Amino acid sequence: MSRTIPRRAVAALVVLAVGVGAALPALGGAAEERARALIGTAQLKNGAVTNAKVRAGSLRYAAFAKRQVAPWSLKGIPAGGVLTGAYPAPGLAAGSVRAAQIAPGAVGRSEIAAGAVGSEELAQGAVRAIDIANGSIGASKIAPDSIGKGQIAPGGVGASEIARGAVGPGELAALPGARVYLAEGTRIDLASGTRTTLRFGARAYSQGGVWSDAQPDRLTAPVAGVYQVTAGVVFEDNGSGARGVWIVDTGSGAVLAGERENAVSTTATTELTLGTVLRLSGGQSLSLQVEQTSQRTVAVIGSGQQTALGLQFLSP
Repeated sequence: MSRTIPRRAVAALVVLAVGVGAALPALGGAAEERARALIGTAQLKNGAVTNAKVRAGSLRYAAFAKRQVAPWSLKGIPAGGVLTGAYPAPGLAAGSVRAAQIAPGAVGRSEIAAGAVGSEELAQGAVRAIDIANGSIGASKIAPDSIGKGQIAPGGVGASEIARGAVGPGELAALPGARVYLAEGTRIDLASGTRTTLRFGARAYSQGGVWSDAQPDRLTAPVAGVYQVTAGVVFEDNGSGARGVWIVDTGSGAVLAGERENAVSTTATTELTLGTVLRLSGGQSLSLQVEQTSQRTVAVIGSGQQTALGLQFLSP
């Protein structure tokens, strides 16, 4: 049995519904919350809530059911924070994962691809001897010519670390040394009774910074150690007085070795030679001084590289 509702009653119900909707915001407090609680999923028709009905920024993560937002709906949205690229497949931004983000022991050999860690990925001093297992590094792990003197600790290589025949002349650095001399035909006049420091203009050899054109009056030990020192001087012919040669410390003038003899004759040159072994400090320099006492001027001459000074490193 159907029952017809009079038009006046329908109009009254519409007015009542509109009045209740308008009155909700005015209720305030707990009354408004109870009124809003009356409207839930069961009261909403499918499709009733459209974009226009949703206030901007009002939806949060908790408002969505699990897996309700499909990956394709985020497509093209730029990622931020530690992510780079765009959704749905962003990646980790460069430098976003550092030591602080990795738990102790979280990265082992199985997590590192072969060849993924090279010298550029290791901080200076990050790998110490204690971090390397015995026998874990063999010849196949070391690139040719990758180890120089800067990678070897003092005293780090002993006889047990060197294979028989592994070290030849090509593996040894040149030992510091030099021999300088007066060029053929050179004359240096000496006043009687005055010591003169010789300045050399030619060299037989020089290695390790022992001799410099800028300081031709000395040879310098670049490192501390034991050195062999040799000297030779040719005085022109004069039979009067004595001849002397001295190896001196350039800085202090202290005599470290010397030789003195009487002149040979008026028709022959006088030749003096001198040799000694000295322990020198790094940076210490030696010079060669000469003297004659003939009571007149006598020259030291360059003759067959015999007027010379030599310094050669022997051992630490």
